[in-house]
Amino acid sequence: NRTLGMDIAPGTLNVRLRKRFNGTLDRYVSVEELGFQPGTMPGVPNRKGLRYAEVLIAGRFPGFVFQGDEPDYPPNQVELISTHNLREALGIGDGDSVEFVLAQSRLNVTPTK
Repeated sequence: NRTLGMDIAPGTLNVRLRKRFNGTLDRYVSVEELGFQPGTMPGVPNRKGLRYAEVLIAGRFPGFVFQGDEPDYPPNQVELISTHNLREALGIGDGDSVEFVLAQSRLNVTPTK
């Protein structure tokens, strides 16, 4: 999807943080801009859009961190997307940690199922 300015690999890496995510997600994209009709985004019918920011994942992969805007989105969860399939490229699975850099902050996070 070129909407975000890069060719994104299919799928996201869901990560659960030890506490509420407090990074700045200074951009917003609607589901329509991503090519979906309201209420039709798979698995998240209440999502109207995403708050997101650019990140560097594991020190080498450009990507984005985002949170959905639906009311029940967990505050201690974020999703990572990249130009690479992150699970394959990093050889990670559920319970493994991955680092991403956002606005000069380093966060160690653990993927969820």
